Amino acid sequence: MDRFINFLKDNDDGGVHFTMATQQDLNKLLDLGKGYLSKEIIEFYTKFMPKKDVKIRDIKFFNVDRIEEENSLELPGASLYLHDFLTIATVSHVGDVICVDLKDGSIYQCEHTLFSDPNEDIEFFLDAINENIRLPINHENITQCSVKLADNFIEFTNSLIDNEWVAYDVFQYLAEMYQ
Repeated sequence: MDRFINFLKDNDDGGVHFTMATQQDLNKLLDLGKGYLSKEIIEFYTKFMPKKDVKIRDIKFFNVDRIEEENSLELPGASLYLHDFLTIATVSHVGDVICVDLKDGSIYQCEHTLFSDPNEDIEFFLDAINENIRLPINHENITQCSVKLADNFIEFTNSLIDNEWVAYDVFQYLAEMYQ
C-alpha cells in the first residue's frame, strides 16, 4: 500500500487532497465492508483517505462519507451493495462504478445503467447476436455482467501506478463474451 500512497503524494503536491481517517470514518468504512474489506483497503483509507472525490488517472476515488452515500442512496451503488459489492469510485468519463466484491476482494467495473434498479433484472440488448439478454440480479450475474479489473486492491492500485489501467466499454465486453 505504501507504493500507492507514495505515488499519490508524488502526483498530488505531497497529498494535499488526502487525510488520515478519523475513528468515525474508519468505523463507518468497516461497517460498510460488512467485515470483508481487505487490510489493504482499510490501510489506504486509514492512512490516506481522499478529503473529497480525488481523480487518479480516470478514476475518481470517494471519501468514506461519499462511499456511504453511493452505497445507500445512489444508483447503481445501492443496487450493487445489496449483492455484496461496495462502490468506492467511479470512472470519471463514463459514469461506471468501481466496486469491491465483498465476497473475494476482487475489483470490478460495473456499467452504471445495468444495475440502476435493485428490483429489476439485468437486461441488455446485444446487436452482435441480435438478442435481448435478461438475467436475475444476483451476485453471480453481476460478476458475469461486469469487467473484473483485478483480483485485489493491490493489483488494481499497481495497474493505476503503472498506467496499465484502462476503462472498458462494458457492453463491448459483454458482446464479446456472449459471441
